[in-house]
Amino acid sequence: MTLDTGFTDLGRDADGRVRHSLTAPDGRRVTLWQGEGFDYVQVYTTPAYPGQRLAVAIEPMTAPADALNSGLGIRRLSTDESWTLHWGIAFS
Repeated sequence: MTLDTGFTDLGRDADGRVRHSLTAPDGRRVTLWQGEGFDYVQVYTTPAYPGQRLAVAIEPMTAPADALNSGLGIRRLSTDESWTLHWGIAFS
Protein backbone atom coordinates (compact mmCIF):
# COMPACT_ATOMS: atom_id res chain seq x y z
CA MET A 1 0.00 0.00 0.00
CA THR A 2 1.19 3.52 -0.74
CA LEU A 3 0.06 6.75 0.88
CA ASP A 4 -0.17 10.32 -0.30
CA THR A 5 -2.57 11.40 2.39
CA GLY A 6 -3.17 14.50 4.46
CA PHE A 7 -4.31 14.33 8.08
CA THR A 8 -5.87 16.85 10.45
CA ASP A 9 -7.46 16.75 13.93
CA LEU A 10 -4.03 15.66 15.18
CA GLY A 11 -3.67 14.55 18.79
CA ARG A 12 -1.28 16.76 20.75
CA ASP A 13 0.73 15.66 23.78
CA ALA A 14 0.68 17.64 27.04
CA ASP A 15 3.54 19.80 25.73
CA GLY A 16 1.46 20.86 22.71
CA ARG A 17 3.44 18.80 20.21
CA VAL A 18 2.23 16.21 17.73
CA ARG A 19 4.62 13.27 17.30
CA HIS A 20 5.02 10.81 14.44
CA SER A 21 7.38 7.85 14.98
CA LEU A 22 8.84 5.17 12.76
CA THR A 23 10.54 2.16 14.35
CA ALA A 24 12.98 -0.14 12.57
CA PRO A 25 12.92 -3.91 13.15
CA ASP A 26 16.06 -3.57 15.31
CA GLY A 27 14.32 -1.08 17.62
CA ARG A 28 15.88 2.15 16.35
CA ARG A 29 13.31 4.91 16.19
CA VAL A 30 12.99 8.29 14.52
CA THR A 31 10.35 10.72 15.74
CA LEU A 32 9.26 13.86 13.94
CA TRP A 33 7.52 16.38 16.16
CA GLN A 34 5.57 19.46 15.16
CA GLY A 35 4.65 22.33 17.45
CA GLU A 36 1.62 24.55 17.62
CA GLY A 37 0.66 26.14 14.32
CA PHE A 38 1.31 22.93 12.40
CA ASP A 39 -2.26 21.62 12.36
CA TYR A 40 -1.86 19.27 9.41
CA VAL A 41 0.51 16.55 8.28
CA GLN A 42 1.05 14.95 4.87
CA VAL A 43 2.33 11.36 4.73
CA TYR A 44 3.76 9.90 1.53
CA THR A 45 5.13 6.41 0.99
CA THR A 46 6.69 4.82 -2.07
CA PRO A 47 8.25 1.47 -2.91
CA ALA A 48 10.11 3.16 -5.81
CA TYR A 49 12.85 5.02 -3.89
CA PRO A 50 16.27 3.95 -5.25
CA GLY A 51 17.96 1.35 -3.06
CA GLN A 52 15.11 1.05 -0.56
CA ARG A 53 12.14 -1.30 -0.31
CA LEU A 54 10.00 1.49 1.12
CA ALA A 55 10.47 5.20 1.72
CA VAL A 56 8.32 7.34 3.99
CA ALA A 57 8.01 11.13 3.99
CA ILE A 58 6.19 12.95 6.78
CA GLU A 59 5.65 16.68 6.28
CA PRO A 60 4.25 18.96 9.01
CA MET A 61 2.04 21.58 7.40
CA THR A 62 0.37 24.80 8.50
CA ALA A 63 -2.42 24.32 5.97
CA PRO A 64 -3.78 21.34 4.06
CA ALA A 65 -3.08 20.55 0.43
CA ASP A 66 -4.93 22.91 -1.94
CA ALA A 67 -5.25 25.54 0.81
CA LEU A 68 -4.89 28.41 -1.63
CA ASN A 69 -8.10 27.27 -3.29
CA SER A 70 -10.02 26.10 -0.21
CA GLY A 71 -8.86 28.86 2.16
CA LEU A 72 -8.42 26.31 4.98
CA GLY A 73 -5.51 26.98 7.30
CA ILE A 74 -4.45 30.16 5.50
CA ARG A 75 -2.78 32.73 7.72
CA ARG A 76 -2.01 36.16 6.36
CA LEU A 77 0.75 38.18 7.98
CA SER A 78 0.88 41.94 7.94
CA THR A 79 4.09 43.56 6.71
CA ASP A 80 5.48 44.01 10.24
CA GLU A 81 4.22 40.72 11.67
CA SER A 82 6.25 37.53 12.15
CA TRP A 83 5.17 33.98 12.89
CA THR A 84 7.56 31.53 14.52
CA LEU A 85 6.92 27.80 14.34
CA HIS A 86 8.92 24.88 15.67
CA TRP A 87 9.45 21.31 14.56
CA GLY A 88 12.22 18.78 14.99
CA ILE A 89 13.49 15.23 14.64
CA ALA A 90 14.67 12.95 17.45
CA PHE A 91 16.53 9.65 17.11
CA SER A 92 16.50 6.93 19.75
